[in-house]
Amino acid sequence: MPTKLDITQIPARQLLQPSADSSLAPYLLRPAMLRTMPLPDEHGFRTIVARKFVDVKNEGTVYVEFDDAIGTYRATDLYKKQPQGPALYKNDGEATWSQRPEARETVTLKRPLPDESVLETTLPDKHPRVQSPGPQRSVEDTPASPRPGSTQPSQTPRAQLIDGPLQSLYPDKTASELETLLRSYNLSPGQQTRLHKDMLENLTIPEWAEQHKQMSRDTGNPRRHDLLYSEIEPNLRHLRNGTATTGLYELHLSLTHEFLDSFLVKAGYSRNRNNCLYRTDIPAVFRGDERTPFELANDGWMLPRYNHKPYATTQKAMSVTVSLKAAKMYGGDEPDPEYLLYNSQTNKYPGKQPNDASDDSDASDVSDVSDVSTTTNSQIASSGSESDSSLQLDLERNYETTRHKQQIQFVYAIDSRNMELVLGEENHAFNRAANGPNWFPDDDLEALLSVSRRGISADRIWVFDSSHQKAVRVKDLQDHVDDTDDAYARKVEERTHSGADNKDEYDRLIAGVAAAGKPVLLLSSDKDWFGNDIVWPSLSENQH
Repeated sequence: MPTKLDITQIPARQLLQPSADSSLAPYLLRPAMLRTMPLPDEHGFRTIVARKFVDVKNEGTVYVEFDDAIGTYRATDLYKKQPQGPALYKNDGEATWSQRPEARETVTLKRPLPDESVLETTLPDKHPRVQSPGPQRSVEDTPASPRPGSTQPSQTPRAQLIDGPLQSLYPDKTASELETLLRSYNLSPGQQTRLHKDMLENLTIPEWAEQHKQMSRDTGNPRRHDLLYSEIEPNLRHLRNGTATTGLYELHLSLTHEFLDSFLVKAGYSRNRNNCLYRTDIPAVFRGDERTPFELANDGWMLPRYNHKPYATTQKAMSVTVSLKAAKMYGGDEPDPEYLLYNSQTNKYPGKQPNDASDDSDASDVSDVSDVSTTTNSQIASSGSESDSSLQLDLERNYETTRHKQQIQFVYAIDSRNMELVLGEENHAFNRAANGPNWFPDDDLEALLSVSRRGISADRIWVFDSSHQKAVRVKDLQDHVDDTDDAYARKVEERTHSGADNKDEYDRLIAGVAAAGKPVLLLSSDKDWFGNDIVWPSLSENQH
């Protein structure tokens, strides 16, 4: 998690007027969009709602997206009305960028990676993690690249086999041919270790390996995945939770496509229309969010406001995490100031702070930085399995903001049972071939829920108290205050919006819900909690 955001007023002298023939002219942001931008980070990025902006030296500020084809960022039209603009390069020792790289030793540009303690220091930052490609190679030829923070041996059994016994046995074969040969045997990591040991003693491929190769090709044999499953399945949760220490990121290099895909089905994964792996059996995910539990309960939904690019989930993507610790860190920071320009999640356009004198056109431009909804009318269309009604958007513009001083966020647990969940770690490990045309969750322990345009039903959302050991359903919280003192609840929310650090008031309300006999999720403080650890309390018959 980052520390408190430093917001800076951009001095007027920095608001440059580029020449009309500048190639960046169509991409430069208006001054109204720069007033509350955070300072550039160490990589020169100003990040707002996970979108990246950079200051181009002597030009101005532009929105950027990474271009895999050239291995760097390009200026990009925020509204997608222009083709991609010129390539940009970070200036050494500065927070600025330029259109031409500075003279330096030739290196392969990589997308910026987080520190090893990403969950301790950064909010979700939608940078891709895979290195920018050089010459195009098939995924089989691509060296395995472990996810940041994962522990990998200096040389895996697979590499030891290829560089040692197999090279000695087949001296005329290239390294690529040896990789293909070894892959045809569909050996588990443990079998590769056994094969390496056997071949050091006797330079030939043993009979057991030949028999396994034949069995792995028999698609009618229900036991052909058993050995691999027995080795990999116990490590899936460790992979998902970021605690894996085995070489799971090399499976795609060790197994044929058919064998790996059929194994993933056995292991409980499905593929959506975007070729991303997902599961529907994860009990819970978590999210830090500035929206109050009363807002979510009254609307009945948590809307997917950020307009994630497509090609990950079947419907709209909502970013969540499988780690309660990560959600606590995200939720422990102050809210993103861009979100606080909206008085409600149903506002389609941002409002203005009381002292904001910008004109209407500038204010409407800012609205696209934080995408409340991409619908073109006031109704969020019904879609998905939880779409028995519609939710109306408020199309008012230039209203006075009421929550721009809010200081606190909330941590929510989401009941994700029977929901499509695209898990970041598993896709990076098992599905790298799909990471080009599509995209995976970028951050450690991140996942994407596939939701309708209205998002997640409030029935699935539970709010934690400040200890993060007790959570109740947001609807039960709202019902409780309706039955006791609705005026008090409104005052609590108003104090939150006005900038009070009043988590203690929510704690008392949550305790009141628990005392009233409503379902409560109780977690101990002696462990790190992940989505698979959650066992939901049973709901009484009158709970819906």
